Amino acid sequence: MIDRLQDELSQDSRQGLIRLKFRIIRELIEATQALKARIIEGQQSQAKMGKRKDIDFSSSKSPLSKKDKG
Repeated sequence: MIDRLQDELSQDSRQGLIRLKFRIIRELIEATQALKARIIEGQQSQAKMGKRKDIDFSSSKSPLSKKDKG
């Protein structure tokens, strides 16, 4: 249906539609790249938080230290 509609359009109108399609595709690609960068950034941030928790956990005293046991 769309192909038939495009066939009936003038050459200028067809070129305008092609430019519009390319612009939309370019915007989608840019949005996808930005989203991917944010996801990676979030994953890296979580990994850093996990490392900090491990360090904090390993350096903290256990709830039942030798003094508390007996």
